[in-house]
Amino acid sequence: MKKMIALVMGLLLIFSLAACTPKSNDDGKTPTPTTKPEDKGEDKNEEDTANKENIRIGVITSITGERALVGEYAKYAIDMAVEDVNAAGGVLGRQVEVVYEDDLGTDVGAVNALNKLATDDKISAIVGPYYGTMILALDGEIRKAEIPVLSATSLTTVGDFGNPWLFQARTHDGHVPGALVEYVVGALGDKVSIIYGTDASGVGQMEAAVAKLEELGLEAVSIDAYNSGDKDFTAQILHVQAANPDVIVAFGLQVEAGLIMKQLRDMGVETPIAGLASYASKIAIDLAKEASNGVLSLTDFIPDTPREEGRVFADKYKTKYNLDSDFTAAVEYDKFQLIVEAIKIAGSTEREAIRDAMFEIQGYKGVANVYAFNEKGVGGTSILLIEIQDGVAQPKEILDIVKFD
Repeated sequence: MKKMIALVMGLLLIFSLAACTPKSNDDGKTPTPTTKPEDKGEDKNEEDTANKENIRIGVITSITGERALVGEYAKYAIDMAVEDVNAAGGVLGRQVEVVYEDDLGTDVGAVNALNKLATDDKISAIVGPYYGTMILALDGEIRKAEIPVLSATSLTTVGDFGNPWLFQARTHDGHVPGALVEYVVGALGDKVSIIYGTDASGVGQMEAAVAKLEELGLEAVSIDAYNSGDKDFTAQILHVQAANPDVIVAFGLQVEAGLIMKQLRDMGVETPIAGLASYASKIAIDLAKEASNGVLSLTDFIPDTPREEGRVFADKYKTKYNLDSDFTAAVEYDKFQLIVEAIKIAGSTEREAIRDAMFEIQGYKGVANVYAFNEKGVGGTSILLIEIQDGVAQPKEILDIVKFD
């Protein structure tokens, strides 16, 4: 009897426990709290974080060395461009940052800087160095790295390199020296002396000027070369004096341009001078001082540019740095913004997508030029004629040189 009572009590206990257990709608297959919806959420958060990482753009410029002053103007401009882009919400919903590498003012330094940036797979594109000799040295490295690089060299030959990763954000010397010669011959006379630097840009500019003179049925009355970095131009100036030209057409970099203007006037040469962008640069004008008065130049940019975008840039640069902007600063700002524009068009930070998108940029209004990249990756379409008065470059007119759709 006792055994029977114990059995009944045991069965009642089992039934009561079963009644207290919650019922499942799927036969006990509902996930328990330890089944991992949380893990999926963590994976998604990690993915979102990756997608929100800053877009990184490399910059190669002269931070140290003899060309550091040019690099200073460039760095100020690019820092301002980064602030402008990020203040407007960034690109593709992400902020942008730059990674600077110093080219040391040398071709070897530029190669080392490119290789360091290109091996970082988080860097999407590179604002390349300003100087033409550096771009010549980088051509093969850019091909191997397969990363978009924007150059502002005026070298005529860049588009003929056949490098699908290299873009020229400048109106090149195949157009500009000839336009300068044609203008001065018509305005000042047909006896032309030429002074040029022996770097790649200077040689190309001299050759283009000579070709235009030949096209006009003329020949230069004197042609004198100097080496980049020279400080004394007495020999060249004496030869120019002996030739007695109507106008001196001069090609070179900013420092040499300033010294040539000053030394010509110091030696009593009053002949009109006409040059390219270097002769309108603040660096050259500051070196030449009053000797720059009356000099004509075809340049990309001056603070008093007729371009509305350029004036906005110049005013902001002056306010931010208490420094007048230079054409070097303007073209570096444009190079950075062109990369940003290509990223927007591509909808991607992949290097190949950015490269392909660069060719879609047609009629982009920058601060120094209007850009339309052709099948060779050359983008500049116009140039600005200026005259220096009282140490200030004054605009005369914009010359539209390259037609685009």
